[in-house]
Amino acid sequence: MLRSDGGLGAATFAASPLPMTVLSPPLAPFAGEDSAGACAGLELLATAVLMLDCERRVTYANPASENLFELAKKHLVGHRPEQIFADAQGLCAAIDKAVH
Repeated sequence: MLRSDGGLGAATFAASPLPMTVLSPPLAPFAGEDSAGACAGLELLATAVLMLDCERRVTYANPASENLFELAKKHLVGHRPEQIFADAQGLCAAIDKAVH
């Protein structure tokens, strides 16, 4: 997700047993099928990483996020947090705080 100034925003969401950090970097270079190549280093992290577009849809999910959420990438990518998680209100609030 992009802030209006194009900068990086972050917020921590700790509703699950494992804390997550929500980042909002400029995602244009990561959109589309090239996202796997552009995010190759993220594939190796033990930390769950989800990238979201401006409409808050998941555009990228690394293997650690698949393990943490026990969902395949195909069930994460293209969906909004409120479509994926039963109680996403806190997560959505953290994302909004990071972006604004």
